[in-house]
Amino acid sequence: EGEGEGEGEGEGEGEGEGEGEGETGSDVVLKNYATDCTIEGLNPVLPAERDFYALAALTPAQTPFAISEVRYALVNDGGQCDATLAHELLVFPFAGSTPPATPSLAGLRGVSVEADASRTLPVEVFTVPLILDPIELQAGERLGVAVRFVGDDAGHSLCLGMCTETPVAGASFWSNASSAPFTWSDLVTDLELGNLLIEATGR
Repeated sequence: EGEGEGEGEGEGEGEGEGEGEGETGSDVVLKNYATDCTIEGLNPVLPAERDFYALAALTPAQTPFAISEVRYALVNDGGQCDATLAHELLVFPFAGSTPPATPSLAGLRGVSVEADASRTLPVEVFTVPLILDPIELQAGERLGVAVRFVGDDAGHSLCLGMCTETPVAGASFWSNASSAPFTWSDLVTDLELGNLLIEATGR
């Protein structure tokens, strides 16, 4: 079994207020990665891990908490890591410390992002608005944002931005499968990697 390890060559500065939450006006940003980190790329081992998922689990300080948008970063490295590919996300609420093996359809949002050959920066940041259909987290719930590691037959795949400075356990996960049921591994405690550059905004 591969562990989805690897580094992209793109570097950049993480945004936000550090681990946990930072406020932007009346909105609150939920995130698990350190500010101003060097961005590495988390990639699947091809072809075995093609279409696996990596997930960030985001926890609000208080509930109810309505998520209005999510953001994530992809890495280009001129080799395997290719942010131009079409890809998919799953965004859903869940209860407990570990993502469910089979996410409930209740509250699940599937998001498709079209291919775009112009996405060639070393680090590409994507924003997915949910303001017309927000996810409201209730007491005991966390938000799961999972990106699918799509690939092509030429050996290219998505690579998610990852920060390895001051890693936070229980916040970033690897699916170990391309479809449910998933057997999630913690990227920090199980795989000794880092936290995903995925965040959510809400209030």
